[in-house]
Amino acid sequence: VNKPNVMATGRFWNAIVDEIRGEYLDVPFRGHVIVDNMAFQLMVNPTQYNGVVLFENQQGDILTDQGGGALGSLGLMPSAILNPETGKGIYEPSHGSAPDIAGQGIANPYSMIGSVALMLEHSFGLVEEPCAVWDALTDVFGEGYRTRDLTRFSSERVPQDMILLTEQFGNRVRDKILAI
Repeated sequence: VNKPNVMATGRFWNAIVDEIRGEYLDVPFRGHVIVDNMAFQLMVNPTQYNGVVLFENQQGDILTDQGGGALGSLGLMPSAILNPETGKGIYEPSHGSAPDIAGQGIANPYSMIGSVALMLEHSFGLVEEPCAVWDALTDVFGEGYRTRDLTRFSSERVPQDMILLTEQFGNRVRDKILAI
């Protein structure tokens, strides 16, 4: 995803992607997408991107926030930047550090916990451990618990005792993992 019709960096990006994808013929490639169209497609049919999308940094920063809007929260998007040759990566929530809500206990920790699950799988080569993390996250939501960000646009009223602060949510996930 880039802007080659206006920015020289977009054309450079396309050339680099085309060169590198020749080394990874086993990875499906659907083609280059102009960032404007990607923004539109994320709104009209986001499920078509159930996989990996490669962005330039600027477009990635903007469109991951748009994706969070489609989901109803920036807190639901773990991410990884992987080096396929070394297996090493950088893992973080797509929303970054969220300094505007730091210390308030209202951040949704799903993205950070999910990023740890990605690290366990991709950098450490573990199988059971990341599955346990994903299962624990799913179980907490399955029991009806939510963080405040997930109640803003909900059509159903979430009882106050089911709305968890950051630490409470993390503790529930931890307890489920330890119970395995």
